[in-house]
Amino acid sequence: MNPCTLEISSAASADILEQADWFASRKDRELSQRWEEAVSETVLSLFQFPESGARCDLGPGALEAVRRLPVRNFPRHLIFYCVVDGKLKILRILHGARRWRGFLP
Repeated sequence: MNPCTLEISSAASADILEQADWFASRKDRELSQRWEEAVSETVLSLFQFPESGARCDLGPGALEAVRRLPVRNFPRHLIFYCVVDGKLKILRILHGARRWRGFLP
């Protein structure tokens, strides 16, 4: 079943903007724009295929439904999300090299 609403956490919104600012600070505004477009495209694809991301296997509890999917054209950046009660919830968008377990709610 496809989700019917989208919820982006304030942490995920900050992740998107921080990465875009980082690209822009390197004098690459085009890359910054491509980043924002790629995140949008990837999130939209999750509406069509919400189970396309790999399970994170974080153990029982609230985080057991968390999945991750690479951002299109930015494979080292991962979107962490879950689908709960008809909502696609974007939790965080982090670089895969980070110790991301401590960043999830």
